[in-house]
Amino acid sequence: LKRPVRIPVHQIQQFKNMLNRFIEATAVMVVTTCIIPVLVILFFIWVVKTLFNVQVVIPTQMMKPKKGKRSHDGEKELMLTE
Repeated sequence: LKRPVRIPVHQIQQFKNMLNRFIEATAVMVVTTCIIPVLVILFFIWVVKTLFNVQVVIPTQMMKPKKGKRSHDGEKELMLTE
């Protein structure tokens, strides 16, 4: 049997710090690229509705499956409806 490998404590701490920085950087990236833009769009919609008294309709279903037409894989294709 092989003897277990001993890893120095400072290397374990370095790995923990590196993993922590990676998780923080990923969280910052998600917030700046996804959450903030969505909140800005919602804010602008609210401003337009408030200032101009306009009803902004946001469709709930934009994609419906085409009937009868199938792709090469056998799956139904989706198309945008107007």
